[in-house]
Amino acid sequence: MVAIAAGLWWDYSKPSVLAATITLPIDVGGYLLSGLTLLVSVGGASFWNIVAFLLHHWRATGLPASTVYVQHQACLRNSANATRAIWEALKIHQAWAGKRPDRLAFQTCLVVIPAFLVWACFSTAALFTSSVTNKAYASVVARVQPQNCGFWNYNTTTTEGAIALARMRIADTIQARSYASSFYANTTSLPVRPVFSRSTLPYTIQRSAPCPIPAAERCSLGPDKAFRIESDFLDSHDMLGINARPEDRVTGQISLTCSPVRVKDLERRSPGTAGKDDVVIDFLLGPIRHSSNYTYQYKTAAANNSGIRYHL
Repeated sequence: MVAIAAGLWWDYSKPSVLAATITLPIDVGGYLLSGLTLLVSVGGASFWNIVAFLLHHWRATGLPASTVYVQHQACLRNSANATRAIWEALKIHQAWAGKRPDRLAFQTCLVVIPAFLVWACFSTAALFTSSVTNKAYASVVARVQPQNCGFWNYNTTTTEGAIALARMRIADTIQARSYASSFYANTTSLPVRPVFSRSTLPYTIQRSAPCPIPAAERCSLGPDKAFRIESDFLDSHDMLGINARPEDRVTGQISLTCSPVRVKDLERRSPGTAGKDDVVIDFLLGPIRHSSNYTYQYKTAAANNSGIRYHL
């Protein structure tokens, strides 16, 4: 099982300057967006104070000043924000418009245009604070963390343990086949979203592959009638979703060849412990190193009790 990991991480699918990513729960994410909007608003007001100070200092001269000039300087000194400065400058312009003093429009623009640019930039930034989040209808990239990881351990020396192991394997097989039907064969209309980086992996199929074992005469369908499936070259980052730097990524290819084989003469039967109908069948296709001298063991009691005749 996996869970979404909250916190700061680096998405190496993006350029280095944009790789920093933070994942938060939905409620905490709402607080973050509100805080960003407030921060942009405060930043806009503070930035206007700096711009107003620079304009006031740039316009300040020792020459005799007109009344309009003095009023504009007072506007720059006392305006709390850019919108207030625009409003005050427009009122000054309207008050003096009938008397037509020299360069009235130019002096008004020296206040209005910088104030408007500051207001427009920070208003746009406030509107786009929501762009830092992933959209629910779009592809969402998140970092996962392992949860309850490990291996199942069954005591297969007992009938109960063997039955439990067989049931677990068949459940995994059913789950895998269900996923393949949903995303490879398109046999479902449910809008199921996969948890993987890509819902399907590219592959090719060959239905006339050579027998996968050296003793080709044992293949029931013939020496060149095996089923072979081979993946394309799979990139660990783009296809498997392993977030790594470009120099740490790997590419691999997987192939599998299957064919029914004749193994009747390679069976070893012995009585089981669950009664007269219990038979243990060892298939001697080669030993498993450090484990057993048989390849696979089949217990008829487990099959009879669970209804499982075979598993993949």
